Amino acid sequence: MEDIALPQKKSKKNSKFLKYLIYVGLGIGILGLIFGLIPNLNSYGIWLAIIALAIGLLGFFHKAGKYAKYLLILGGAALLVSLVSVSIQNNLFWNSVDSRFSRQDGSMTDYLLKNDVDISFGEFTAEGMGMTIKNRNSERKSYGILVDAKNEAGEVITNQSIDTGGIASGAEKKITIFSITPDWQLESMKKAKFEITKVSQY
Repeated sequence: MEDIALPQKKSKKNSKFLKYLIYVGLGIGILGLIFGLIPNLNSYGIWLAIIALAIGLLGFFHKAGKYAKYLLILGGAALLVSLVSVSIQNNLFWNSVDSRFSRQDGSMTDYLLKNDVDISFGEFTAEGMGMTIKNRNSERKSYGILVDAKNEAGEVITNQSIDTGGIASGAEKKITIFSITPDWQLESMKKAKFEITKVSQY
């Protein structure tokens, strides 16, 4: 009795479909690699890389040839690049958020005085003391400033908090501080040393 050969059309059809699928996967993997290098699109690169890897694995287990191996390598590279890119972008974002909040809570006072704002005092009189604030930041900013008046021993006589309101880039604002000083404190204030102890920017 002779053996009857079964039709191979379906097998060949599946093999041809898988071959085309792998070509599509290579295109997806290349897109994933490109997207992985572009900020704000790198998260899409992760998903494209995962799709490419899935197609590559399908082709590899069905022995679809060397292109399946290439697709696995490409998909893995795209996934790695995208993950690293997303991680760097997230770190930069949170560092920016931390920096913004640090500027607002006064913990960057020394930095702000060195780089963003100039503050100078006039002479103290019974009517108060003039204060000039210059915004050196490239954008319009507001400043919260705490000024201490200290005696010769370094003890705080009094202090005052000032909110400058918005100051344009490169502009100056003049205000008067300590304008309400009791008579019994006038002499000590005339001899006082004035220090900026806190600066906030927002």
